[in-house]
Amino acid sequence: MFEKIKEFLNGKKAYLIALLFAVLVLIPVLTGEIVPEKVFAVAGAIGFGFIRLAIQKLSGNKGWRSYAAVVVVVGITVSTSVGLVISPQILEMIYGGSVVLGIVGARKAVGDLVPYMK
Repeated sequence: MFEKIKEFLNGKKAYLIALLFAVLVLIPVLTGEIVPEKVFAVAGAIGFGFIRLAIQKLSGNKGWRSYAAVVVVVGITVSTSVGLVISPQILEMIYGGSVVLGIVGARKAVGDLVPYMK
């Protein structure tokens, strides 16, 4: 059963995250309920991770930077959701560093795609 689910999700994970974002954006419009920012942060990090996995599959690049960024964003978001108090300045530094790691990691991985595309 797990193999069937895995096979179904193959090549569709990033699209499912995009669909999730569309639904999250429509929730306030349709229901008036506010979706917490943390939900968007976690969904975005997971979506970035899925895209990074796709790049890895094509290029073979197994760099750690973008995966570390995903883990940090999800970890901090979940931690603060369950009550961990972190000052806004520290959060900005952590998220900023995660973005830099993610961008550098993705850039290196995309650079490895160039020979693949020729």
